[in-house]
Amino acid sequence: MASEKPDSFQCGPFEVARNPNVSQFVEKLNRLREALDACRIQPGVGYDVNRSSGGTTLSIKKGQGGNQAEEMHPFKIYVRKKDKKWEAKIQKESAFYSPSETEITGLDEWSEIGVKDLCQIYLEAKISSHEIQSAKINFTGESTSLIDPADGAAEQTATRIPLGTVSKDGTIVQNVRTNVRTNLSCLNGFAYLLIVPL
Repeated sequence: MASEKPDSFQCGPFEVARNPNVSQFVEKLNRLREALDACRIQPGVGYDVNRSSGGTTLSIKKGQGGNQAEEMHPFKIYVRKKDKKWEAKIQKESAFYSPSETEITGLDEWSEIGVKDLCQIYLEAKISSHEIQSAKINFTGESTSLIDPADGAAEQTATRIPLGTVSKDGTIVQNVRTNVRTNLSCLNGFAYLLIVPL
């Protein structure tokens, strides 16, 4: 019975013959080897190839393959305990996008944080005429919203984005895992800039 699948490597059928032609048999074996080599998984960037008698497996390195992109934090949070008090430092890991390319104060400086249960770390920008005038890193023991409630009935004066939370045992949970930019939005009929993750 002939195979229904096409012989894409042109090896031809392997049949028992009374007087086999050695050169044809060797040629078929060489084509079969070429076919196997063409289907072989080669080592590459972002994964390791593990071959065994049971088969071949790929070990994907973290952030290198599949659908999951490498996790990036535009601001990296560091926490330490010094003299029985908690301190935190924020470093800029990637670009902060704003219309005015505003410098951010409070970066790369160790600041004391009062951690009772949780300390929230956020980026706060001061706004005037719908433009960012200044931006700084702030720490608070309370959760904060993106917009100051006082701004809801007037022209915007501030916007903020939570960067992370520190628990009383020093555990850090980062909220922002992508680059940050400002979006122009609307609140109660006023134009508002919101700092949002991309």
